[in-house]
Amino acid sequence: MRTMRSVTCLVVGVVLVAVLGVEGVLRLDRQPKTRPPRKDNDNDKDKGGGRNVMPREWLRGGLGMKDKGPPTTTSTTTPYPSNPATYWVTFSTTIRPGTSLPIPVRLVEEGATSSVEVCLRQHSNHSVVFAQAIPVNVTGGEGSQIINLEIPSNLTRPKYPNWFSYELSVLATGDVSFNQTKRLDFSPKPFSIFLQTDKAVYKPGQTVKFRALAMNPDLTVRNDTMDIFVRDANRNGLKQWRNASGYRNTGVVEKSIPLSSEPVFGDWSIQVTINGIEETKTFSVQKYVLPKFKTTLDMKKDAVATDNEIAGKVKAMYTFGKPLTDAV
Repeated sequence: MRTMRSVTCLVVGVVLVAVLGVEGVLRLDRQPKTRPPRKDNDNDKDKGGGRNVMPREWLRGGLGMKDKGPPTTTSTTTPYPSNPATYWVTFSTTIRPGTSLPIPVRLVEEGATSSVEVCLRQHSNHSVVFAQAIPVNVTGGEGSQIINLEIPSNLTRPKYPNWFSYELSVLATGDVSFNQTKRLDFSPKPFSIFLQTDKAVYKPGQTVKFRALAMNPDLTVRNDTMDIFVRDANRNGLKQWRNASGYRNTGVVEKSIPLSSEPVFGDWSIQVTINGIEETKTFSVQKYVLPKFKTTLDMKKDAVATDNEIAGKVKAMYTFGKPLTDAV
């Protein structure tokens, strides 16, 4: 019996040791891995000290992860590990003179507050500032705060874009701090003008009806006054409207001009000018010629893809009802 008890205790002890050993290994794996403290060397001190060097992820971050195409979105961490908050900045990479550039800024960490400043400046010389928005306080967890940057109307296309170009600077100070820039593309057309006529071809004595409207890049209609000029095929001015405004402040201007019984045949034009931006629409004025005959095509309505040929019959008839002879 003593032998059996000894064997039993020995087996239980081995099992307990094995269990405790496995448990110790599991606990050891659960512990976070630590790295030895970094030693500052002379090279690191020259660069600002070993522990004060920005993380590599911060150096790779920044506004505008894409070179072209609106909108540009970025999300990156703050430069200090003690503050893990992130932020989002979204904006169009193309600017237009005389327009407003909306820039939504969002802090992800709830409760974090930062003051955000946005400015448009010269890429090669940061002291040359073209536009600057009023600083806005952004609070995390409350959604995006939109900062509107007004682009000057006298802004022009850079003559040497590789050296002189525009860039957007976003500077945030507070719980989340960052300073990021992004080069921007320039489009000299601040808005688009659309012209529409009720027909493409007009006959003598008919009335030309048209309408014009201007639209912003965000597809909102502008309510600006416009100058309208109508010219015939010989470039003679026949009709003009100065400072024409839209119907009931809708921005859509509708006008008409009757044609005489003997107008100049050819391509006429309608020119609309709004704040120095011009748009031209052409239409044709032709003499009415009575058709001498008409053609019709008679064929079956249904056909399948396996058919090698599709049969039909072409008829040519004079306007007075007789068949056309010797037609090719």
